[in-house]
Amino acid sequence: MTDLWMPGAARHPLGNTAAMNSGPARAVWHITSNARDWTFTNELGWFTGGGTDVAPHLLWDPFTGEIAQFFPADSRALALQNAGTVKTNRTGAYCIQIETVFTAGETVDGKRYATVRDTPCKDLDRIMAWLRSLGIPDVWPGGAPTAFARDTVSMDTWLNRGGHYGHHQIPGNTHVDPGPMPDLFTATPGSDPGSGPNTSPAPPEIARYQVTVNGLQYGYGAHGDHVTKVGQALVTKGFGRHYKVGPSPDWSDADTLNYSDYQVSLGYTGTAPHQDADGVPGPTTLKQLLGSLPAAPASAPAPSPASACPPFPGRQCFVLGAHNDYALQLQKWLDKGGWGPKYQVGPSRTMTAVDLAKVKALQQHYLKDLGPADGLTGPKTWLYAWQVANGLRKK
Repeated sequence: MTDLWMPGAARHPLGNTAAMNSGPARAVWHITSNARDWTFTNELGWFTGGGTDVAPHLLWDPFTGEIAQFFPADSRALALQNAGTVKTNRTGAYCIQIETVFTAGETVDGKRYATVRDTPCKDLDRIMAWLRSLGIPDVWPGGAPTAFARDTVSMDTWLNRGGHYGHHQIPGNTHVDPGPMPDLFTATPGSDPGSGPNTSPAPPEIARYQVTVNGLQYGYGAHGDHVTKVGQALVTKGFGRHYKVGPSPDWSDADTLNYSDYQVSLGYTGTAPHQDADGVPGPTTLKQLLGSLPAAPASAPAPSPASACPPFPGRQCFVLGAHNDYALQLQKWLDKGGWGPKYQVGPSRTMTAVDLAKVKALQQHYLKDLGPADGLTGPKTWLYAWQVANGLRKK
């Protein structure tokens, strides 16, 4: 039976639960990034007090190993912003939000830590064991975080690929955390994937890596119709005993074990990871199984300028006094476009009268297209501000 509350984590249920949407399970990693406070106790007080509206599932201190949980796994948390009409917190059967109590450059016991990767990562193995029990695969669909910078994945990837994501990769969000992370997938019991002494954990018993064959990915965490077809072919040939519910578009351990049985039947030996019969396809066995090698579809055409614009988050983000990352993004576009009065201090995350005047100046310039110049930001004003700032529309 799946544990909806992580074993060993301190439970601080906030109520306000809500159902998840269906789809592949995933986890999203954040850091608290608090320049004034680096303590687990105070961050816990924030998320159970004034910060309940942005609370994650887990709060984790990589120095002490303290872990608290606010929502059960089958409820959405509140640590992500929506991407237009897509409620990112509800994506997937599980979307576990993990806030790491960490600030880049913080000093602990006289030592400065630049990234989460540099910390002891105490009890990360416990978190990873729980995430794996929820069916979250050991893979970064958008690539492991390498810097404090945006690296947004496509909406198709977000909706259809299970695994681990950084906050910096989620559509509709503007954050750049968590920054460089430790190797999550070597986090086995008793290991320390951070800067501590245990840096050589035992490999997993089941192969959990991917290969690319003819442009398509195969192996643990791979996703697509081609994965389903492999599973169906294995069942047809009598190698489906490890499935509980049958083949699916997500490559799981069951696919690996069934494929390993198939490889052994062909005379290959060695079922440990990276051996010849470890259950990860190669082009020779894959062609024998399917009759021919499937090829990746042609790349989609580049998005048009309008479709490349970040999704409009809603008018409420730009009313006077609104405080959010979207307000900051709009202000940067308006400032770059040279609209309205110059900032004395700004841009900022708060909408002020100066910002409304900048919006109004843009609207007056494009009065025919944008309608009344009322200073209120709607979808078209958002799009025009972005296009001018990026040189896609003449001023």
